[in-house]
Amino acid sequence: MTDRKQICVLGGTFNPIHMGHVRLGLYFARKLSLDTVLLMPSALPPHKSGGEVIPAVHRLAMCDLVAQEHPLFTVSDMEIRRTGKSYTVDTVRELRQRYPDSDISLIIGGDMLRTFHQWYCYEEILAHARILAAGRTIGEYSVLCEAAQQLRAQGGDVVVEDIRVIDVSSTQLRAWLREGNLRRAAAYLPQPVLQYIVEHCLYGYHKR
Repeated sequence: MTDRKQICVLGGTFNPIHMGHVRLGLYFARKLSLDTVLLMPSALPPHKSGGEVIPAVHRLAMCDLVAQEHPLFTVSDMEIRRTGKSYTVDTVRELRQRYPDSDISLIIGGDMLRTFHQWYCYEEILAHARILAAGRTIGEYSVLCEAAQQLRAQGGDVVVEDIRVIDVSSTQLRAWLREGNLRRAAAYLPQPVLQYIVEHCLYGYHKR
């Protein structure tokens, strides 16, 4: 047994945060007995343009609403405060300094696991953080296992789970919201998050 605290990061643009994110975080938290999952919105992801992303204050607020419903979640503004291009290795470095007596894990999507070897300083991330991944689509598990095995061969601690994650993207949700299709969006958004979006007229949604 170890007394080291188990801290996990669930990062992303969260533009907006949806039930796929929530279910993924809760699954790993319970499966691996994690002490806390840090919901960590990105400031400006290296692979996205700023025009696609609503202001951080709103994305943080929506994460706060999710954390209020799920005690295993804690919201972190670490990457928001960093500003500019934000790389995962910088987050791992800061977490190791801030929590020297804790083990760090990162939850990533299946698409990100397949391209993990292309991440900036990915070898350093592997050396200091456990990687947790699950596929978005049925049948993706075997592909992810192959990607995980390649990273394990480089010394990484990689966990891949075959779970039924909710197959919806933030891009699709934003499209439904622009169209005013709240019924479809409501099926994939936590109720407080949907209410926040409506109240603040985010993602092109306009009250009628």
